[in-house]
Amino acid sequence: MSLDEEVRTYLGTSYAERGVGELADGVMGGLFRATPTMAKVARALRLWATMGDPTLRDHCNGLSFRSHRNSVEMVVYVDSNIWMYEFQMRSFEILREWRARCERTNQEDLVVDKVTFRLSRRAREGGFSEGYSNHDEAVPPQSVPLSPEERREAVDMVSGITDPTLREHVLNALISVKEWKKSSRS
Repeated sequence: MSLDEEVRTYLGTSYAERGVGELADGVMGGLFRATPTMAKVARALRLWATMGDPTLRDHCNGLSFRSHRNSVEMVVYVDSNIWMYEFQMRSFEILREWRARCERTNQEDLVVDKVTFRLSRRAREGGFSEGYSNHDEAVPPQSVPLSPEERREAVDMVSGITDPTLREHVLNALISVKEWKKSSRS
């Protein structure tokens, strides 16, 4: 039995006049046909790309909408925990900017009541490909130890502190800062 005959048998006579290629095109077209939800998300992603803060654009991997009883929530997927927490802390500011952009572009159907940030599945399952540049994975410079003269200078700076425990903590913090500054200059 040929493929055309199998298709005709399986799908009935309505497809009998069509060839397999035409049928396959219809099936594939149906798989990739945009739904209203997909179109809304695509418009939202285009609008998200215009957000003022470049870190919002750089660390967003996607978004979705969730409808609740009387509200709509936009979930933004990000590439690392650090950015997820940063954006969550700024969610009211981001929501205000999002609403303003929706109104300016006459896309009121994209207006949401709440914005939340989640770690994307790709980030949860082991990160990104080698070509991906994750900004928060920069290697900090190694600290450069202070010279004996610089160390004496730091001790002199904290010598006026009478509490020995406090003096020791302040000295350690001061030395750490000086070593960090020294390493970033070299």
